[in-house]
Amino acid sequence: MIALLAAQSGELPAPHSDWFADFVPFTLQHVLSSGAFLGLIAAAILLGLKHRNTPFERNLRHIWGIFALLTMIIDAIWWCRPDTFDIRKSLPLYVCDIAGWLAAFYFLTNSRLARLLLYYFGLFLSSQAFFTPVIGTGQGFANGRFWLFYLTHTHIVGVAMYDLIVLRYRPTWRDCALAISIGVAYVLSMIVLNRIIGHDANYGFMGSGDDQPGVILKFGAYPIRLLWLGLFVTGLFIVATAAWRLFPSKAAASLASPSASHPS
Repeated sequence: MIALLAAQSGELPAPHSDWFADFVPFTLQHVLSSGAFLGLIAAAILLGLKHRNTPFERNLRHIWGIFALLTMIIDAIWWCRPDTFDIRKSLPLYVCDIAGWLAAFYFLTNSRLARLLLYYFGLFLSSQAFFTPVIGTGQGFANGRFWLFYLTHTHIVGVAMYDLIVLRYRPTWRDCALAISIGVAYVLSMIVLNRIIGHDANYGFMGSGDDQPGVILKFGAYPIRLLWLGLFVTGLFIVATAAWRLFPSKAAASLASPSASHPS
């Protein structure tokens, strides 16, 4: 839903002819890139459904978890290299960074906490990366940053969707309350950290500068945008829970049973 707001972000950038050199959002290059990785998620879900409740499906999850873990390790190394490290943005503290580790951890351990956090933060927040990717000039197909960005977000959104459709996760109001509480704690921590670091630090997109993704700027100027953004996300989490607990539809029931089952 956050991604829908980004569609109102203004003029779109002009297309670039060299896809290997640069990545330009809202172009055919963007559509094909996001579409390809979303297609991989769909294929994994179909494979999981076909082999549900079998050793093959469990092995698929474990292999995916290992791949996600390796991807997150490489991503952390990428940002901590001497030539790229910047204390203002290189620490793995963004929502998507944390969600990437949670995706690997969940498929390797079946953690209930990781599961519910992936549903709320991974599916409803990190998914906007496919619509408004934060990939800069010089980070086209030939750049490792392009692949790490899409792979990490594919793990996050893919694991969350797989859990919802194949493993039949259904959020409870207790899950929602815990996700909101953790979200509030995260926001307060990032505000304090950004103030301590200074120099336009922007972890969690909670910094005071205006160098933000367009969707964040839609919530107004700092600091009032933090309030509106928090209220929006809280409302989103409540709706994402109510859809399963209060208004179960035939379509939802056809996906899986309404119980919050746990994978073996």
